[in-house]
Amino acid sequence: MYYARLISKVGRQHTIVPVGQAISTIENIRTIGRYFERIGEHDESDSPDYPSAFDGKHSRILLEDIDTWLRRTYGQGNVLLTYVTTDYVDPDMNPEPDPGFLQPDVEGELIRRASMLDDDYNENVWLMLRAVTHKTDAWAIIKDFARSQNGRQAYLSLISHFKGRGHIDRIKTDARNVLKESFGKETQGISHSMFLFQDCRVPSMT
Repeated sequence: MYYARLISKVGRQHTIVPVGQAISTIENIRTIGRYFERIGEHDESDSPDYPSAFDGKHSRILLEDIDTWLRRTYGQGNVLLTYVTTDYVDPDMNPEPDPGFLQPDVEGELIRRASMLDDDYNENVWLMLRAVTHKTDAWAIIKDFARSQNGRQAYLSLISHFKGRGHIDRIKTDARNVLKESFGKETQGISHSMFLFQDCRVPSMT
């Protein structure tokens, strides 16, 4: 039962193996069974509390808290919700070589290959993100996904905003403005490495 559940969730096909490989197949079935028996059946009541709401300052802590929640919360098929934020909605579109069945382990197989094409747990991720960003500065980043409740895209938008090129440009702009206020003149000739000195007062990412 557990074996059939797993291969269905990760989109693999059952194959008939030669007699010489039967022992390996039996061990895989046992490994899968032990995993699901250890995890047990999860429902929404088992989910951890949402992270604290964004305080408007410490975006790194916000993202870490979100990732921690995803790593502790199970979705459909007892898959950690980390899988909702992986790079590919359809695992068969991933250009990276497949490391093989159950590699590095059952949990890794599920996170890497669980398809989101017919999954409602994207909405669960959205509800968590809404709770931690609503009525904060971060809400503006994801509010466009409110109608679709697309947790995956909302998560990727937060990552892009706080860790992408735009975030770096905002830090440079803020630092340049601080220098202009401090020294009362244009700072176009100052190299970006100067922005790292302690008195720049760049907004904290801690």
